[in-house]
Formats: sequence, C-alpha cells, structure tokens
Amino acid sequence: AKKLIETQSHNIFLEVDGGINHETIGKVAAAGANVFVAGSAIFGSADYEETIQDFRQKISTHVIAATSNGHEGANTVAT
Repeated sequence: AKKLIETQSHNIFLEVDGGINHETIGKVAAAGANVFVAGSAIFGSADYEETIQDFRQKISTHVIAATSNGHEGANTVAT
C-alpha cells in the first residue's frame, strides 16, 4: 500500500486501528501508516501524556529512518 500511496498526487491517510502499542507503532509508521488508533494502549496506561509522547517519538524516529532510506510520505499523529 505504501508504494501505491507514494505514487499518488493526493493526500492519502492510511489508518491502522487495532494492535497499536509501544512495540508496534514504530513498525507500522515505517510501513506507511500515518493515522493510528491506539485506544487501549493509551487509556490503559498509567500516564496518558507520557504514552502519547512516546508514541510520537517512535513514529518520528521510524519516519525519519524510512525517509532517509528513500521512502518519503506524509505522516500525521492523531490522538
């Protein structure tokens, strides 16, 4: 899906709903998702703000790595 999205001239949002947590969010971002639904991971945590900040950091880290490898795409953090 990521390669197809990259060939489009439209602003496309690829959402992943389910299974998003501290271990998966970076990998999902690197694979091309740019909208994440992480209800249980956030609301089940002791500190919502810390969890969201950690998710944003992991998304940024993986997006920067993917971009430096020639895989550019727009990414949006939705909380």
